[in-house]
Amino acid sequence: MAGEHDGGVIGQQAINLPAGTTSGINPRPSSPVPGMIRYNTTKNLVEYYDGGQATWIGVGEFVATGGTVSTSGSYTIHTFTSTGSFQVLSGNKTVDYLVVAGGGSGSTGFGAGGGAGGMLTGTFAPTVGTYTCTVGAGGATITSGNAAGNKGVDSSITAGGADIVRCYGGGTAAHQEQSNPGVASAYQNGGSGGASNHNNANSFGTGVAGQGNNSGTTTNSGPNYGLAGGGGAGAAGQSNPNANTSGAGGVGSASSITGSSVTYAGGGGGGGGGPNYNTTVSYTMPAGGGGQGGRSAGTSGSAGEANKGAGGGGAHNYNVVLSGGAGGSGVIIIRYLT
Repeated sequence: MAGEHDGGVIGQQAINLPAGTTSGINPRPSSPVPGMIRYNTTKNLVEYYDGGQATWIGVGEFVATGGTVSTSGSYTIHTFTSTGSFQVLSGNKTVDYLVVAGGGSGSTGFGAGGGAGGMLTGTFAPTVGTYTCTVGAGGATITSGNAAGNKGVDSSITAGGADIVRCYGGGTAAHQEQSNPGVASAYQNGGSGGASNHNNANSFGTGVAGQGNNSGTTTNSGPNYGLAGGGGAGAAGQSNPNANTSGAGGVGSASSITGSSVTYAGGGGGGGGGPNYNTTVSYTMPAGGGGQGGRSAGTSGSAGEANKGAGGGGAHNYNVVLSGGAGGSGVIIIRYLT
């Protein structure tokens, strides 16, 4: 009927919202007020200003915060190098994840290599809410004369206290006291296994299926005591081939979640040394950042690479106190199509 109207515009069934770009020509208001609504011509959607989150949110758009945010091609990427929250403010979307736990540290004495942290990739479908991203620390360096390594710390994504995904910290490397060969510690299992000392001949630390691999085995005794390497996400640690040679850590596994291929979670190399100071140790870093083994001529085990969950290298003490390498901290990366 004449004079009937809808939305305040006579004779029309719609209203024209203020329209403009995200920035540039006709940008968003510089001092928005909660409840403002407009049509975003950059995104081709209606958006409103949310007072609680102090951000513009598109109707039906997937909006999330947390971590260090970057883009690669059509993807938005959230990277957590320390514990934080992935918070979904609006929308529903399936996201990709990479979770890597902290690596185990190398041991001293007759020092073996630490295992890499567990590594998992996959997808989940978050809804509006908060997801806690816990990034595991690497096992602390060992500075005493004779001591086992420290296990890495788990990394996880959780919601309401329940795990969505959990990766287990890298295994502990075993040690044996140079001054008292009868005193020894056991290796520990983990995301990837920590390596054994020669007192645990032909045994190895085991990795968690789907997350990592076993360590190498230490199969030979003196005089120079080459030790085995810790497991990596891509392969088992190397066994020492003979009494004078130590094994390298297992290689890690590659992921392109950031837009370029990066290898994570390499195992730590075994230490070596003895009365002749001439044990050959592997100084080739395994793919994935695992630490190198040290030798008793004066080289400590090196640390696993940070934010890759790499295992630390072992150290062999002979009349000198050397350090086992620290495990590298983990990382959590979440991405989704923008």
